Amino acid sequence: MKYYFYIIFSFIIWSSYGLLIKSFNLNPFSLILYLSIFGSIFIFIYIKKKSISFKFDLKTIALIGLASILLFGNTITYFLALKYTSITNTVLSHYAAPIIAAFFIPIFLKEKIDRITIIALIISSIGILLIFFPKGSFIINRNDFIGIVFGISSAVCYAFLIILAKFLIKNIESLFLMFYENLYSILIILLLTPIIKNQLIVTKTILLLYFFMGITHNFIAPLLYLEGLRKIKAQHAAILGYIEPVSAILMEIIFLKQIPDLGTIIGGILIIFSGILVVKSTI
Repeated sequence: MKYYFYIIFSFIIWSSYGLLIKSFNLNPFSLILYLSIFGSIFIFIYIKKKSISFKFDLKTIALIGLASILLFGNTITYFLALKYTSITNTVLSHYAAPIIAAFFIPIFLKEKIDRITIIALIISSIGILLIFFPKGSFIINRNDFIGIVFGISSAVCYAFLIILAKFLIKNIESLFLMFYENLYSILIILLLTPIIKNQLIVTKTILLLYFFMGITHNFIAPLLYLEGLRKIKAQHAAILGYIEPVSAILMEIIFLKQIPDLGTIIGGILIIFSGILVVKSTI
């Protein structure tokens, strides 16, 4: 049971991304670089403290590289979605990921889809639709459409990242996966430096913010998520991911004073209920 709460808490931490990005007008490339630097430092210290040795093959390192590319793609498209549309639209289009992941997991990981997963997928999908179209209208403006397309692109990257991470942590410690994902992310940014060097300059305030986010978002949250993923079904982790958009919307209400429509509230309740179904099925 505790591993489900690991997953839930990690998503609550990650749900603050949109709020922080909007509030501080953060740049995606500087965020990826500094969070990866700070995150890798804390992970390395933790690994050395636990006296865990770095031993695995080149194939695994290559797969971690692929996971890092997916993570990078997920982050960049998520930022682009936030540029064009609201936090609510961004996180909800991004969370087409559980539906995509639940569809492909049986193919790649040979997990059998259970009845609870199917029911939870249907309920949470209805919740997503209600949040997208709270007034029953399917009319959408150009910027929102572009933002949602980027959000769904982020969802595709994230869905396959879930699947690949589930496969990798069967063979290696989750700490190693986190550490090398951060190193690969730093490498990708360094390769892009000639093009984006001006976007990597930050103020002391933003650097301090990145330091704390490196601890929470790139160390604590992924550690909890990967440890939880090791013990539960990947499809259950995918469904629990719906908690993130609900948490993000609550943060919008509390900190940005943006009150959602009734349809959005009902949709959020359905999403939470689908997550509860998944957790209760393990008791």
